[in-house]
Amino acid sequence: MKATTPIKGRITRDSIKALTYSLIQEYIREKGWRYLNEFTLNLKDLYEIILYPHFEYKVVTSVDLGFYEDMKVLGKTITKEKVILIDPSISPPNVDPRYPFTFGHEFGHGVLHVDASESFRCTQESIFGRRHTNIRETQANTFSANLFMPDNLVVAQFRCCYEQAHPFRYIGRRRYWVKRFGASIPIDVTSFSHFCIQIAAPLCFRFGNISKTSMAIKLQGLGLIENHTNEEFDNEATKIGDVLRVALKKL
Repeated sequence: MKATTPIKGRITRDSIKALTYSLIQEYIREKGWRYLNEFTLNLKDLYEIILYPHFEYKVVTSVDLGFYEDMKVLGKTITKEKVILIDPSISPPNVDPRYPFTFGHEFGHGVLHVDASESFRCTQESIFGRRHTNIRETQANTFSANLFMPDNLVVAQFRCCYEQAHPFRYIGRRRYWVKRFGASIPIDVTSFSHFCIQIAAPLCFRFGNISKTSMAIKLQGLGLIENHTNEEFDNEATKIGDVLRVALKKL
């Protein structure tokens, strides 16, 4: 398989987005999918069919990565050795919503930062933290967000699931009726965060079981969820939400 050309020049949100888009399009071609309802991004398949042949990074999930500055290390990328390590505490068979995004984040380092002399040791804070300003961590997050949730496919799956092109409007705590795959169902919503996660939930399995919070932020970024109140995400949602807001903006 022909190697993917690395991004040349300044790494931007748009150049990262173009790269991840090309990888997903190749994945779709390799799977032979022609219809939207066939698309289901499987992380293991994506790695074996696309990511490893292109970039030749070995993924290891059996090594306890320990702690760094009193914070649990979730992932580590050693570019010189072409090795990505993800801590077993969040890796399969455990079901942890941080795993897909961490996987994509570490691959982001491996793909975008091949010139790095040092390894990347990523904690909960450096991946999902709300205060870090490291540009390479932001770039890795942008890679992960766009690899697992390509704009065009998220929009298409949203329209297929909800049979509508217009956004959902949150106007406060109440009962909402939504149409999913042809059936009208009630959702009793307790907060804006709860509303967003309920709308995002049916889409996650199509995108590598990415977390509901990640998908909710993506839907907001695409204008498919509108907030017409002063409410914000609660603390649990912002663990991943804030970092995605940065990743979905221009670097």
